Amino acid sequence: MENENNINYEKSNLNKPKNSFKEKILVLLELGKIRITTAVSFTALLGYVLAKGNLDLTSINVFIGTFLLSLGSSAFNQIQEEKYDKIMQRTKLRPLPSKKIDKNSAIAFAVIFSCLGMFVLVEFVGMLPFIFGFITLIFYNVIYTPMKRVSSFAVIPGSIVGALPPLIGWTAFNSNFLDPLIVSFCFFIFVWQIPHFWILLLIYKDDYKLAEYPMITDTMEVKRLRNIIFIWIISLCLTSLFFPYFIEDNYYFNKIIILIANLALSVKLINQTKKLLSDQEVVPKYLFKSINLYVMWILIIVVLDKIISNLIR
Repeated sequence: MENENNINYEKSNLNKPKNSFKEKILVLLELGKIRITTAVSFTALLGYVLAKGNLDLTSINVFIGTFLLSLGSSAFNQIQEEKYDKIMQRTKLRPLPSKKIDKNSAIAFAVIFSCLGMFVLVEFVGMLPFIFGFITLIFYNVIYTPMKRVSSFAVIPGSIVGALPPLIGWTAFNSNFLDPLIVSFCFFIFVWQIPHFWILLLIYKDDYKLAEYPMITDTMEVKRLRNIIFIWIISLCLTSLFFPYFIEDNYYFNKIIILIANLALSVKLINQTKKLLSDQEVVPKYLFKSINLYVMWILIIVVLDKIISNLIR
């Protein structure tokens, strides 16, 4: 009876289609880091709305172009780091180290989607957005990714990568990429990336050490790094308070609402991150989520204010 069950089980497995279309799509989305890609595309879209004040066909093209380009760029990143992803517990199940996709297919995916993204940006959005998209690709794959293997300060170019996508959206409508509003917007995202990366490092420091990545904890005590992260988070909260001063409208009520919302969210985040100053060995993962949610809500509030101001104008 047991043998019959085994035979039936094997037959049922043989009848199942290997690597179904849905599974292949999921693997490709994982290769393109779908969650990060969506977040990057979202910030590009916010940059456009911040410039124009509403959504239209161009905003859709901004999102699609950035999304495709980010899929390709993220795939290149995984190709570059396959050797090290195999070692780390956090990344060993990614498509390449787990053999869900072969390297040639991954390279083809990366090239095709990067080219598609740049084509959409240059053809349907504009030359400046294309340039900023290309610069983002270079910073991510040519500067940041290789630098991670040689310096613990790769966090700086990594933070620049995160701060560039809003400029793709902004320049789709406004060619002045030095406008104080978008500069403060990008600077806010840049400042966020520093504690974002370092909290991740503290959570997965053993994993990074296993893969022999240079870490800032090699040159300073963990307690000191915790204190520095806390200072960066306070700096992030202070940076968010600049937004109301750069929004060009006469609706002071809106600016007061933004200020109050920023203060409320900032106080909540600072209270949550006080635990970084304790002597606990483990950094709670919810702190990583908290800082990301804080940034998301601040960006949404600022952009919603821009949309509302544009509607009632």
